[in-house]
Amino acid sequence: MTPSAKLLHLSLAAALCSAVACSSQSSRITKPSDPEDRRITTARTAPIPRAAPGPIVSGEAIGIEVHWWIADNARAEIPRALEPYIDDPEPIPADLRARWNAAGLRIVRIPLADLPAIERAATPLSERNRTWHHAAGIWVEFFRAKHAATNSGAFKINRRHYKGPPGVLRFIGRTSIVPTNQRTAAIRLELAAQVHRNPTAADDVFRLPTAITPLQQGRVFDHLTLRADLLPGFAYVITSETPGVSWRDEPPTEDDTDPRDLQPDPPAPSPSASFGPAARAIPSLGQALLAVPPASRSGSLNKPAQPTGRILLVLIPRAPENYSLLR
Repeated sequence: MTPSAKLLHLSLAAALCSAVACSSQSSRITKPSDPEDRRITTARTAPIPRAAPGPIVSGEAIGIEVHWWIADNARAEIPRALEPYIDDPEPIPADLRARWNAAGLRIVRIPLADLPAIERAATPLSERNRTWHHAAGIWVEFFRAKHAATNSGAFKINRRHYKGPPGVLRFIGRTSIVPTNQRTAAIRLELAAQVHRNPTAADDVFRLPTAITPLQQGRVFDHLTLRADLLPGFAYVITSETPGVSWRDEPPTEDDTDPRDLQPDPPAPSPSASFGPAARAIPSLGQALLAVPPASRSGSLNKPAQPTGRILLVLIPRAPENYSLLR
């Protein structure tokens, strides 16, 4: 290569590097043209949607989407956002709603188009997680508690402590498609709360593996199992709440709790008879499953530290607009 050719080659290379650097710097300082295009300032960021979420699978989607994220509840944002919808009797009958409330669980149905407004009102503190479950009629895991395993006595239902094998709290469910009277389809859901049993030393590790369904993998609280037909166009929001707390005028939270694996609260000791650190109050099933434990706040006797975040578990059914058994 001649000296003049080398000089031309070096000049072109320098110009190219300068262009790339400028482009990179420009991309870093570019601001969004729309001021509403904001990001949540957390370790895991995600934009707040402005419209109802579309299907997360392509083609004809028949099944249910499970969305969940941790939402801010430092100023009771979640109850305020969901309170306008509690008059809708769907998808849970009054007696089951009372049992859910006593277990620290709440569910409301909202129009799917209103979901972005709920998310704006209760600011996400984490990324949004999404999974798809085809309506195959088999039990699958919908959601698993995000903290330590549950031991005996670690939660209670209607003031009765759980006294069963250790495990991890979770929701399991199964879905199928059913026709409605309007020649449309609904997604039939069975949703159950379960303590997923941990393997123990007593388990026979040499036994040949067998097909065990999720329903057989731990204690299911049958009296809390939800069975309902979910209609497309709606989102079904599940979260936790302290039993006895009313979002408005709701039925009492007493119920005829299934006594199996549950024991009544022991009498609370008087403060004068207590020594050492104060015992933390036992959370409800819903709080153990869906509340986010505070990172650095200690609770006092019968007065647990209140979490500032709660998990919103959102079920979105998907089905064809026109459906019948004679398709």
